[in-house]
Amino acid sequence: MSLCLPCPSDRVISCKVKLQEGSLQIIQVYAPTTDYDDEEAEKFYEDLENAIEKKCANTVIMGDFNAKIGVKDEDEENEWIGPFGIGTRNERGEKLIDFCTANRLFVTNSFFNNQDQDIGHGNHLEAITRIKLISS
Repeated sequence: MSLCLPCPSDRVISCKVKLQEGSLQIIQVYAPTTDYDDEEAEKFYEDLENAIEKKCANTVIMGDFNAKIGVKDEDEENEWIGPFGIGTRNERGEKLIDFCTANRLFVTNSFFNNQDQDIGHGNHLEAITRIKLISS
């Protein structure tokens, strides 16, 4: 049985699925692009924060975050991102990493070496935009 939860915005939708043991929350997102001001990006992350059910042990957040997390620095000790980023981190990527760290979410596609795949869209082939976040 699944239950669609109230949408906090037109950029975030959430569904909760009851499992034999526990439950799974699935959140689909579409973050504002860099064409939008920082205020719009802040609102998106507030809406996403509000959508996460803290009592749900298993959460998957997926979608287009319009962010580049880039290659992890050699001296960076962040367990929430893996060693396989692409390109250079941008400001929205930094915001995404901060959000993941605060909410104990793994940027799962950064743990797999998929650089030979076309993971971007449009003219942004270096961008990691389709990101699945999984709670620890």
